[in-house]
Amino acid sequence: MPVPIQPHISKKDPIQYRILVCSFTEEIRTLISRLKKNDRYDQTLYMELLTPVLLMYPMEVIQCIFNNKSYRNKIVKCLGNEINKYPELDLRMGPRRISKTIGKDINSNVKSNHKFLITKINLILIMKGIESFILFFHQEYLESLSSFRWCLQFISYIKRLPFNETEHQYFLKNCNISFAMYCSQCQISDSKRNGTQWPISNYLNTPLNESGILQSLLYIILENTDPSMMMFDKRCSSFEKFFLGKIFQHIGDIYEALAVFNGQRSEYESLDGKTFGLHAANEYVEGMIKNYILAISMKLEGDSTVLYCLDKIIEGLILYGDIHVEIITFFMRLKKYYELYENDDLLIEHLEYDSLTFECLDIARKTFQKWENSKESFKGSVIQMPDTLLRSQRGALVMVKNDITELPGSNIEDGTKKDGKYKREITENLIIRKSRFVKKWNNERHWQKEEKYIKKHWDLGIHWINFWKNCYLENNQLFNRELMTLWADFEGEIAGME
Repeated sequence: MPVPIQPHISKKDPIQYRILVCSFTEEIRTLISRLKKNDRYDQTLYMELLTPVLLMYPMEVIQCIFNNKSYRNKIVKCLGNEINKYPELDLRMGPRRISKTIGKDINSNVKSNHKFLITKINLILIMKGIESFILFFHQEYLESLSSFRWCLQFISYIKRLPFNETEHQYFLKNCNISFAMYCSQCQISDSKRNGTQWPISNYLNTPLNESGILQSLLYIILENTDPSMMMFDKRCSSFEKFFLGKIFQHIGDIYEALAVFNGQRSEYESLDGKTFGLHAANEYVEGMIKNYILAISMKLEGDSTVLYCLDKIIEGLILYGDIHVEIITFFMRLKKYYELYENDDLLIEHLEYDSLTFECLDIARKTFQKWENSKESFKGSVIQMPDTLLRSQRGALVMVKNDITELPGSNIEDGTKKDGKYKREITENLIIRKSRFVKKWNNERHWQKEEKYIKKHWDLGIHWINFWKNCYLENNQLFNRELMTLWADFEGEIAGME
């Protein structure tokens, strides 16, 4: 079925993301103006100050408030003065004790009493939410993680109380989603910053509590996200798409971390002897790829985070192992489209890249260049990437395979030829090469790939590409001219392989 084409959008036309960011910026300016005039706590104002945190406005917009020391001090002072009016809300007691205190006062059926209790709950969440975000903003990840988890625990206790106010339940759901996403960012950022090398098998056998934390946070995000929002809806507002894109992007980040934390130990033999690496857990890598694809389909035109998501998809393809080069090439071309045709309109939101992502992108880039010059000599549905092992949580990839498939022009001078095959360690700068190696994986040795194994990975790659197409069209209705050309070229190449 042909894909419909929409007219090419001129660079002079308004861009959705740019309009949204301008709206965010104006909102922040208004909040700053009101904050300057208010020396006392005003719940409406402070609820609106929490909103950009909850709805994850771009950091470049939010920093106008939280990067200013005088604004920060004023916010913290006003919140502290207000909560000191309620001795029963001593936050040092912990979330459970405070929720019990609130629960004792809820027996009254007087509606005004319920409203007063909701005011107290809002005050606690505003204070702790902003306090946690300030720590996050200054990259104090462990302290921020602890503070945001306090908020999540408090909400879990409060939700058990018999409040019927729909509006307040909606606020608690938003807090749950956003605080859980910040928690996951803190956990992931701290783990990457302090990533441990894995030189011995004992460490690989040690259970990592990071995985359990992230899985519980993922559950909170999914449990509190409205199922109707998760469905594709062409009537979604720009903001709804923006926020859904953020949710899927963060879920992708969680799956990426889970793929590493739940990776499986592999012993392999290099020229220097036996050593250990980690194979990312493919079930989580697949979740990572799919959620980043969903995020891309929600991104507004002009949002630079689409490139971040594409880079992470490409990283996932490398980590999965044995994915066909033609599949990686498609996503590399898609990234090139966004860089080439939307580059002038992209508003840059700075996101952290770790060395693992950079390594995977370097491999993919070299692969893409080599394949573009060599694909006429090979059948795309047969040529696969090597398997990938991690030598540290930060990256340091080693690529291994059990046979040789050399592309024309590959340099193999440092290999050792024996019986028509080469035995050597394949490192990150040797692309597309497949090498005989010794690998223990669940006490089994795998020396040959069956044809059904090759087809399985080919079908999986095609599934991911079709998933991207379907998600994009569900959320954007039409391909523009450039994307239509990209898709037609891919379909033509696939047809030529059959």
